[in-house]
Amino acid sequence: MENDLVGVGVGPANLSLAALITSARERGLISIKSTFLERNPEIFWHSGQLFPGTLMQTEFYRDLVTPIDPTSRFSFLNYLKSKARLDQFLCSSSIWPTRREFEDYFNWVAKQIADIIFATTVQSVEYDPETNLFIVEAEHGSGSHSPTQHKSRHIVLGGVSQPNSAIASSGVGHVVDVSALLTFNFPNPSQRVLVIGGGQSAAECINYLLDRYANVEMHITWVTRDTSFRALDKGNFSRETYSASYGRAFALLPRQLREKICVTTVM
Repeated sequence: MENDLVGVGVGPANLSLAALITSARERGLISIKSTFLERNPEIFWHSGQLFPGTLMQTEFYRDLVTPIDPTSRFSFLNYLKSKARLDQFLCSSSIWPTRREFEDYFNWVAKQIADIIFATTVQSVEYDPETNLFIVEAEHGSGSHSPTQHKSRHIVLGGVSQPNSAIASSGVGHVVDVSALLTFNFPNPSQRVLVIGGGQSAAECINYLLDRYANVEMHITWVTRDTSFRALDKGNFSRETYSASYGRAFALLPRQLREKICVTTVM
């Protein structure tokens, strides 16, 4: 079947796109034919590091759809209402949901979108100049059947980042990436632990280790290339850089100015 768009991977970005397309199509605003392919059987979002009580860095209204379409049925508030938890959340006086809650929200949205095909591994993406279409080869399920072709005018890549260390990503030996920390079997007794990184994930890793081994004699060393630990900047100017209006304004700037802003932001 020919699509207007094929999404490879269904992380938060492509899931948001799928939800917005579905909402607009249901209202008769667009007629886009789309297919989203995800290799996992459901949405796994930082599942290996969903430490107890870990909160989101963004407010609940920065969900999959609200900043673009506040009337969408895929909003986080509608998710809470469907789970009979809206009153409880509003009474908590917190605007930051837990990460575990957001993963469940992602799956709640995904299960309502017919365009998403789970348990599908994309083998290749090729471009056919004769038809001006992309050809996506994908294996569904266990791979016992022949690959399926998905033809599309546009491709949206939504792949996840991978750990820099192959050893850490495999969890072999005594090295593990934070994304798999909750399922990692520490040596017993584990007397010395080295945590590398200076971001939020590293800080959460430290808290987790301190809680888990509170009654065990352990030496934890925390190493980072930064000169200090900095709190997340939640000021209005920094938050504006993630808005759609800022993105449009930034794209219209001269290239030299855009590069200068990027360098200043990184530093």
